[in-house]
Amino acid sequence: DKKWRMVIFDIPENNRKGRDSLRNKLGQLGFYVLQKSTFIFPFECRKEIDFICAFFRVHDNIYYITTDRFDGDEKITKYFGIN
Repeated sequence: DKKWRMVIFDIPENNRKGRDSLRNKLGQLGFYVLQKSTFIFPFECRKEIDFICAFFRVHDNIYYITTDRFDGDEKITKYFGIN
């Protein structure tokens, strides 16, 4: 559908385990690290993100954003091999 899914989070230090686990899981799923707490993916993944957030109990600290484009998306498009 040519949309980007961004997962942005700000998980407090007192839940470091959940934050680190979320970061690791997003990496395993193939997300691109845009910034330390901003990950991006070109395919639908809402159900997976909701499950992960519930599992690690971090849902209140997560933003899931769907967008058509963003500045710099050419680099990420190339990374994923899509156009």
